[in-house]
Amino acid sequence: MAYETNEVREVKVHIACPTVNLRYLLGRNQKNIEKIRGDSNAQISLSPYPGYSCVTVSAQEKFNSVSDSFFAAVFLLPHCRTPLANGGYYVAVLVEENVFNPNWLDPSGKFRINRKSGFLPNSAPHLASVPVSQIGPHYHLQISGTMDEVRHAFCAILHQLRRDVFRLV
Repeated sequence: MAYETNEVREVKVHIACPTVNLRYLLGRNQKNIEKIRGDSNAQISLSPYPGYSCVTVSAQEKFNSVSDSFFAAVFLLPHCRTPLANGGYYVAVLVEENVFNPNWLDPSGKFRINRKSGFLPNSAPHLASVPVSQIGPHYHLQISGTMDEVRHAFCAILHQLRRDVFRLV
């Protein structure tokens, strides 16, 4: 598959953040979110919806450069998680329809995560459950599992999303 490596493109990540977590996300006088904006050079905006806010992280990026949107989204992850009764966590990522690639899904309709282990075969985290559904113009990826599983799946999704933004059509 060919990628446009020299062109600058906008990379967007949408995370559904529960309204009850906004206080932690923003911080006192919005210090948390301003620090993430400053550290990553990404634009972060909030759109309110009943029960949650859509946190949009976007940045102009090149394919072979450090991803400002990826950096900011990973820092936002702990603030946008919802605890589950079984001790795990849940995070919702919204992917725009024009970027979503059906090849991401396995036959059961869940996000396919290819895991490569670097050192010990048993040291890699288990994969989080990531069912996918379409809601309007977005695909809704529901990541659930332990925090390590959620972080691993979240990073895999962001990596694939960023690659597909730069894919040549």
